[in-house]
Amino acid sequence: MLDTHAVYVSAASGWEIATKVRLGKWPGIGELLNNLPQQLIAQGFELLPITCTL
Repeated sequence: MLDTHAVYVSAASGWEIATKVRLGKWPGIGELLNNLPQQLIAQGFELLPITCTL
């Protein structure tokens, strides 16, 4: 069950950010990607993994 007060970040968010950096749309934040999960956790975000359930 999800905490209704938490802010969740999907693993797909990191992929989206990396894509924008690769395309040159967000110059200068490439260093952020080196430790994005740790930075998100430090800010209090809850990470959601990508999973497949049938």
